[in-house]
Amino acid sequence: MKPNRTIGYHDCTNSCVDRKLLLYVAIDTIPLIRLSDGTHIIARENGKPKAFLPSAIQTGFPTMHKDVCTSAEARAFLISLGITEPDQVDDVVVNVLYKYKQDEFSINDKDYAYDIEKIIVAFSTDSKLQREKLLLALKETSFVMAVDAGTGSKLRVEPDKLYLATEHIKQLFAGIPNILIVDNSYECLKGEKLRDLLEACGALWFPRPQKTTSTLSNEELRILRREAGHEETSYRNDCLEDWIIQDIGLLINTLPALAVEERTERAQLLWESLCHLEERRRGVFEGEYKWTHNGSYTKKFPSTFLRQLNETSWVPDRDGKLQPPGLVIFDTLEWKNNPFLLSKITFKPPLLDQLAKEAGIEPAILDSLKKFGITTVADLTSRLGFTEPASKPADKLEPALLYDQDVYGDAKDLYGDLPDIPPGIPDTDGDGFIRSNSRNVISNQQLKVDGDSRGVNYIATDYLSYSSKKVGGNWKGSINSSKRPPGSNGGRPFISYVGVHTNDEESDPDGLDQIARMKLEELAIQQILAVEPKLKRAAAFNPGFDLVEEGSDGQPIRWVEVKAMTGTLHDRPVGISSTQFECARLHGAAFWLYVVEKVSSPEGTRILRIQDPAGHVRTFTFDHGWVHITKTEFV
Repeated sequence: MKPNRTIGYHDCTNSCVDRKLLLYVAIDTIPLIRLSDGTHIIARENGKPKAFLPSAIQTGFPTMHKDVCTSAEARAFLISLGITEPDQVDDVVVNVLYKYKQDEFSINDKDYAYDIEKIIVAFSTDSKLQREKLLLALKETSFVMAVDAGTGSKLRVEPDKLYLATEHIKQLFAGIPNILIVDNSYECLKGEKLRDLLEACGALWFPRPQKTTSTLSNEELRILRREAGHEETSYRNDCLEDWIIQDIGLLINTLPALAVEERTERAQLLWESLCHLEERRRGVFEGEYKWTHNGSYTKKFPSTFLRQLNETSWVPDRDGKLQPPGLVIFDTLEWKNNPFLLSKITFKPPLLDQLAKEAGIEPAILDSLKKFGITTVADLTSRLGFTEPASKPADKLEPALLYDQDVYGDAKDLYGDLPDIPPGIPDTDGDGFIRSNSRNVISNQQLKVDGDSRGVNYIATDYLSYSSKKVGGNWKGSINSSKRPPGSNGGRPFISYVGVHTNDEESDPDGLDQIARMKLEELAIQQILAVEPKLKRAAAFNPGFDLVEEGSDGQPIRWVEVKAMTGTLHDRPVGISSTQFECARLHGAAFWLYVVEKVSSPEGTRILRIQDPAGHVRTFTFDHGWVHITKTEFV
């Protein structure tokens, strides 16, 4: 009897399983699901549900009639079959967007507004995965009504080709063809929710940057590599990332045809739009060059659209005439100040106009010379057709003419308060120099300033510097000397020399070739940056300084020119160019001259920091050596 009961139990269980299997088979083959429109369909096809449970939102999916799934048991059974409430994102992707991907498609305003509302509701989903799925589908679909700013024609486009319909954007691009702006004549395309949706899909309210291959020439790329300290490249892995803004080019091309007042307003709108771009996409103002050669290297450079802004005439002067930024003083424009943009777009320094007026020269003359590329006397005389007789070469000055006088004694005529320091007395600053009757103040060698010994002039200066020295792998700093007024105990001016005639063919002051010089300077900059990480490399093609420190607002607050040496200042002096000296004079106490001694020596490297080198100059002294380059007239 016992076995019979066991068999009966299994038969009953198997019978229940069989009935449930038969029910699932029937649901997949017999149209038992009643829809909201009264029709019947099968529950599933290939394992996927053919209908959805009723929900709070109306979708395009087949939905079951609410009367057949009111009880909890019925809903639980249907959910077990895979029949659930429809997802809003899936509804938009499957049932809404497909219409807008058709070539020929028309829709009335009411249905269009209904679709936009469904898209906005789906965008509010809490599911990150579904949200990303929705955005990907929206970016590929022309579902936004737009208007061409130039022609006024209307069309449907993808959102990442559009500008939002802000008043600023509409005024900026008014009348310019091929600029597409959201058509906000549709009420459904207004409001913050719609704006957030379109921004997430790529619509912008500031000029649209586009990544591109750089237009830099091979020579410009070589200069970038040299500035980075490694001029060689394998050419196999060279990579350029640059940025353009085509819409800005369209706008700038339109400006000359506008009335003076309108072009002035439009230029200001362009500046404000660049401020907006800086707020959101600051990185696009620089391109990046990468290359390999026994290692990987990277160098930043001004992006293409930024170079275009610096070179193109788009800024109105006082008369409303368009000029490149370099010919207009920014303060005269009454535009919003933006330190970052002012560090990238080069306007005319106010000091130039002031100096021109003091020299009795009309500032516009300098602007015209710059505009026509006339930067030297030779350029000017060539343009004017003037010819000058060949000048007699200056006689080479013998060392005795330059150094057989007492520089310190001569300077006493200019500085009546200098102390009386007899020859042979060491300098109390401990610099190793000895007071001598001879001008030979550097070990009986003819003085050279970065290789030039002709037309020498000396300058009396006060002196203040700070040095750091590498000791045991660590950097230690100290004040080399303090500023002492002439006449104080042991005080004296420091004598600096100026080379009047330059000679580009002179050998390197340390006897290095060009590549070795570049590597030495790069190593010096690396050592400085290791000690002072707040400093940054200056922009490419900048002639006035090597490093810059920025404040919290991104505005430069300190400028540094770097001079690298294999030896020390006791071995030879260093010199700065006229451009660097002008930069030093312009920035005053914010300009520093860093002299890095023994750059290639691991333990002997020392950084000498000289603040405001131009400001410490007190008197320019011209001695009899200048007789050889004067134009003499006997009376």
